[in-house]
Amino acid sequence: MRLEKKKVTVTGAAGFIGRKLVEALVAEGAHVTAIDLPGVRFPQWRGVECVSSDLSNAADLKKYLRDRDLVFHLAFPVSDWEAESKFVAAVQLSEAICALCAQEELRLVLITSIVVYGDNIGKGPINEATAYGKPHGHYMAYKQKQELAALRVLTSTKADIRIVRPGNVFGAGSQPWVVEVARVLAKGMPALIDGGKGRAGLVLVDNLVEMLLLVARADAARGEIFLAVDDNTVTWADYFLAIADFIKANTPRSLPHFVAELAAASSEFAWKSLSLKGRPPITKQALVLVGADNDFRNDKIKQVLGYTPVKTYQQGLWEIAEFLSHNTWQEKT
Repeated sequence: MRLEKKKVTVTGAAGFIGRKLVEALVAEGAHVTAIDLPGVRFPQWRGVECVSSDLSNAADLKKYLRDRDLVFHLAFPVSDWEAESKFVAAVQLSEAICALCAQEELRLVLITSIVVYGDNIGKGPINEATAYGKPHGHYMAYKQKQELAALRVLTSTKADIRIVRPGNVFGAGSQPWVVEVARVLAKGMPALIDGGKGRAGLVLVDNLVEMLLLVARADAARGEIFLAVDDNTVTWADYFLAIADFIKANTPRSLPHFVAELAAASSEFAWKSLSLKGRPPITKQALVLVGADNDFRNDKIKQVLGYTPVKTYQQGLWEIAEFLSHNTWQEKT
C-alpha cells in the first residue's frame, strides 16, 4: 500500500508517538485525521483534520473511521498507576475499532506494548512467539486483553489487522523515559536496580515510526505481530548515566533487587490502603522493566519487512541532550 493520498486515521495522535507518526504520514502525502481526547492540545499541523473525541460514541467511531484506507490505533492509558476503569474503557474501544475495521475492510495497525510479556521479561530472549507472562498492574493486564480482543477478531473474520509491540520508547520529549528519568536523577533518588546491568529494550521514537509505516504498507504484515525494538545492546546503566550527564546530576544510585521488590510492594500497599494521590515512587510493573534484562529481538521485522533504523542511538541521545538543555522538563505536567 502506498500511503500517498490515502485517507488515514490516527488515534492518540497528540501523544509522543502519535505526533511523530502524523508528521511522517503528512510527509508521505497521506490525508490524516488525528484524534485525541477532549482537552488535549494538538500541534498546529497544516492539512490535518484534528478531532477531539474519546470515540465512545458509536456515531463518532463510524464517522472518523469509515471510508478510510488505514487506521493506526495508539490511544491507550500509558501508566503503571491508573484507575482500572480507564483500562476497561480502552479495551472496549479497541474491540470496537477492530470490529469496525473488519466490517469496513479497513487496514488496522494496532499498537500494543512489550509489557504483554509480563514477568517473562528478564527470563531469556523474547520474540514474537514468546508467551504472555503474569501481568503486574492494570497496564500489563489490559494490554494483554487488548491483543486478545484483536486476535479474536482476526480468527473470526477476514480482518486486516497487524499488531506492533513497541519496546521502551525514548527520544526528545518522552515523558516516562526522558522527563521522569531526569526528574528522578535530579533529585538524587535511586534509579537503577542491581547496578542497571540489564539491557533496556529501547526503541527510538523515529525508528518506531519507521517500523509502523513498514507494517502499514506491507501486504506481508497482514495478521502478523511484530516486536519493535532497536538493536538491543544499551543497558539501563548506559542510558541513565547519559541522562545524568546531560543534566549534570550525580552518577545514578542503585538498589539491590530484593530491596526494590520490598519497596514496590510496601509502596503499592500504602497508596491503595490510604488512597494517596499520585503514583508510588516505585511499582511492581516499573520494576519488571527497569529491574530486568530486557532481551527483546527484532529479527522478524528485519527479515520480513526489511527494516533498517533511520537514526542511531547516539543521534537520539544528541536530541535528548538538546531537549533537556532547555530545562522545560523541570516543569510539572
